[in-house]
Amino acid sequence: MNLIRGLVLTKKVYNTLKGFDGKLSKEEANLKKLFEDLKTMSLEKAQLELDKRFLQVRLDSLVAKENDLKAKYEVKLKAAKKCVKDARDQKRAAEAFHKCTKDA
Repeated sequence: MNLIRGLVLTKKVYNTLKGFDGKLSKEEANLKKLFEDLKTMSLEKAQLELDKRFLQVRLDSLVAKENDLKAKYEVKLKAAKKCVKDARDQKRAAEAFHKCTKDA
């Protein structure tokens, strides 16, 4: 069933691209090539190819999400380090003030 849906979707995309005379983008060219390849493949090979493409898209999505989370983590880590540094500076200042008032 998924193979049929994938083929129908690919066919729709291909039909859209077929009337396009300009330069195809890389993704559009890949879809066109995939459709041409699917027409010559056996049903099992076509299903495997669609599964492979789906998994590649999913992997790309997860990598992008991981990179986003790493960036957020780096920002939070930097802020936490600054807070710790500020707290240490305040502690040193308080100790210095206490020492000065004790000596006076």
